[in-house]
Amino acid sequence: MFGVGKRCIQAYALKLGKYDKPVLDQKTIEQAAQVFDQLARPAIAVQMNKEGAEIWERLTESAFQERFQIAMVINDTVYSAPRVSQGPIKGGKFEISSDFTVEEAQDLAIILDSGSISKMHIISFDVAQIN
Repeated sequence: MFGVGKRCIQAYALKLGKYDKPVLDQKTIEQAAQVFDQLARPAIAVQMNKEGAEIWERLTESAFQERFQIAMVINDTVYSAPRVSQGPIKGGKFEISSDFTVEEAQDLAIILDSGSISKMHIISFDVAQIN
């Protein structure tokens, strides 16, 4: 994070998957909805399909072990780049939490749930497994 005038801007260096393509895309998301996390903060609950869940488990395991963030990139903008805090996430059901406002979480959930946003690539998240 660095300052520009009175604003702070976060800068990210992203590493794409094989062949310069994202590891996951919106086609793997079956459902997304705005929820509130355990601390009553706005969050997004996500359910992935079987293929996405398997890739997500491997990705979150690597992210946890190697301590890297997973960036969610939509239209060349990083919307969230949280850390995986509790190890691999199995089953494809998880929450994305950040410093979202309710409106931001609602908007992002709608985008993720639509399944047809062009140029949307999920590279990583800050997530918690839902039991």
